[in-house]
Amino acid sequence: MTISKKKKEKNNDKKFHIAEILEVPRDVALGDSIITLTGKREMLIENYKGIVEYDEQFLKVKTKNGLIELEGNHFLITYLTDEEIKITGQIKKIKY
Repeated sequence: MTISKKKKEKNNDKKFHIAEILEVPRDVALGDSIITLTGKREMLIENYKGIVEYDEQFLKVKTKNGLIELEGNHFLITYLTDEEIKITGQIKKIKY
């Protein structure tokens, strides 16, 4: 592990500890993504970084903590902002 990675992890540990003491939600304190799945037909991802790949059967979204991959059919991005993305369609597989 590199020195910069160790330093980043140490800073995140401090932020997490402070967030716990102040009772601040982890997503607010650390910028973690929030993933809301409604059945097999809709997903909302908050605090995402960008879309890596997208078509009707596959979606790859970059988050602070890694990639989220969806496989399925008839995917449609129903709305998109700088912080949120909402996907509808038939979701068959989620990889995180």
